[in-house]
Amino acid sequence: WAIDLWGDRRHPVQLYELLGAVLTLLISWPSRQWFALLKPGSLFAIFLSLSSLNLLIFEAFRAKSILVLDHYRVIQIISLTVLISCLLFLRDKLPTFNVSAPK
Repeated sequence: WAIDLWGDRRHPVQLYELLGAVLTLLISWPSRQWFALLKPGSLFAIFLSLSSLNLLIFEAFRAKSILVLDHYRVIQIISLTVLISCLLFLRDKLPTFNVSAPK
């Protein structure tokens, strides 16, 4: 599954990111019914959280990244911070569906 790039066998991270971006687009594409349920800013927060999740996952496969303390990738630290912030924002913004047990 690796590709030859600059004399090494590497993961096709660009392909992973393309597939992640398409999946993000499909998930965050608003339909009329779904969009009507969302509060202001929720759709952008959903898009931003999915995009930061993509970065968090796919950055691990990159050959070279800027590291902090020789172990932690800067992009992953930033994307984790953005993801947590978006999830905290969405906690109160997303509609809740009450499902009761059948009697």
